[in-house]
Amino acid sequence: MTLNDYVFTTYRDGGRGPKEFDCWGICRSARHELYGRSLLQLWGRVDPMDKAQVTDAWGEAAPALVESSPVPGCIACVFRGATLLHVGCVVDGDRGLSVLETIPRQGPRILPIAKFERIYHTVRYYDDRDLSQ
Repeated sequence: MTLNDYVFTTYRDGGRGPKEFDCWGICRSARHELYGRSLLQLWGRVDPMDKAQVTDAWGEAAPALVESSPVPGCIACVFRGATLLHVGCVVDGDRGLSVLETIPRQGPRILPIAKFERIYHTVRYYDDRDLSQ
């Protein structure tokens, strides 16, 4: 898939593609398809509206990742305290580094990092550990 293909998908809770995604589904797929990153867990059993479940699932993925600066293919994580609320994938867009995300009732969009951070306030970025090797 191309970045443009992701923009023309739709939001669906638990969506893992190729035409319907939730935020984890689009992030997981885009980082793998566009940037060759490892294909992380499906989290198919996780209700994206149950943030306790989302946070527990993130705890399973987090050991394979390290906090990083925003680079193409890394995960942009939105937190409130220790609770993971939302994720997106950092992409190299037309206007530089941006975040590809998808949200209910609106679907996918690409936001410049500065705008993503203004909307969500507490954003941390994570990437695969083995990229530094």
